[in-house]
Amino acid sequence: MRKLAILAAVAAGVVWSADRAEAQCPNGRCGAPFAPRYASNPQGTIVLPTAPIALNDAPATLVVTLPEDAKLFIDDRPTTSTSGTRVFRTPELKRGYEYTYVLRMEVVVDGETKSVTRRAVVRAGEETRVDLQLPVAVAAD
Repeated sequence: MRKLAILAAVAAGVVWSADRAEAQCPNGRCGAPFAPRYASNPQGTIVLPTAPIALNDAPATLVVTLPEDAKLFIDDRPTTSTSGTRVFRTPELKRGYEYTYVLRMEVVVDGETKSVTRRAVVRAGEETRVDLQLPVAVAAD
């Protein structure tokens, strides 16, 4: 029954059994190309990816520091988080390119709305930090 389950999974493209690999690759010689791409578990089953892995694509992380009670807009879209440090993850980005987001912070100081706007340049797989605190002179006014 175990072999039937393994064979069914192999046919579906989900797992690869170490026993089956040994049968097709005596002495493990032809199994070497598989080693860097797949992880195995203690039972000797290797889990194959269900979709192609895009090594060049990765999300970027954007860390924004601002007053806790400030409203934050990314590309003119309001965000909902409310802490002094807010972390955002972008969709998958292509490596080798720069992507720009416009960040705007609005906060009420002494009944008056103050704002700070910055451009954030992000890259695939990297973390970008942006400080949107009010300048000291503005905050003291």
